Amino acid sequence: MNDIGSLASFVVVASLGAAFSPTILVLATNILSGSRRPRQRALAFWVGGIVALVLWAGIVYSALWAVFQRAASSLEKHEYQIEIVLGVLLLISGVVALIEWQRLVALRRRHETQKAEDRHDDSPDSLVRIGALGTVMQGRDVSSILLYIAVLGRIAATDVPIYQRFAFNALSIGIVTTVFWLPLLFHITIPKSLRQRAMPLLEWLNRHARAITPVVCFVLGAYLIWHALR
Repeated sequence: MNDIGSLASFVVVASLGAAFSPTILVLATNILSGSRRPRQRALAFWVGGIVALVLWAGIVYSALWAVFQRAASSLEKHEYQIEIVLGVLLLISGVVALIEWQRLVALRRRHETQKAEDRHDDSPDSLVRIGALGTVMQGRDVSSILLYIAVLGRIAATDVPIYQRFAFNALSIGIVTTVFWLPLLFHITIPKSLRQRAMPLLEWLNRHARAITPVVCFVLGAYLIWHALR
């Protein structure tokens, strides 16, 4: 029971960290601000994000299953080593994202018009394209994916029944994709007048999403290393 409690705690905390993706949040809110089928497009965007996580889970489990079988007695030790490696990779990703953000700041004005046009694509195949966009955006979100891999490793390293592993995987996917479904939930349940009051915050996120990403990488990388060493 203690193993399950420890696993649940790690899955929730790490998945919440992986869910913090300002860029995806901005895209989700921009999709909902479109004029044609905003809810359907936002749902397709969310499904795309889920597909990306399922694909990553398949890749990770396929690649590591043999390792898990050969080293079942020392999985926990290897798991903490993997967390340290992932934490270091997150810190490196933060540095790369910081450099990339500085480069993008210089190019922002040049591309603002094109971004505004791409944001409202009402073409007939837009649902498929929006779903593919969700898959790509979630699949290449470095900080989210590295933390999600840490979650997958922790689930695989814990001796729990297979149905509980599936349940923890589903829980993690639901939490990681919060930035996809939460704006959609707000759009459905909150009156338009109240949504308008949140526009300044969304505009601020739109302007600073790239700047926030390095901070997220640094914080989550430090968390993984701390969790592995404590």
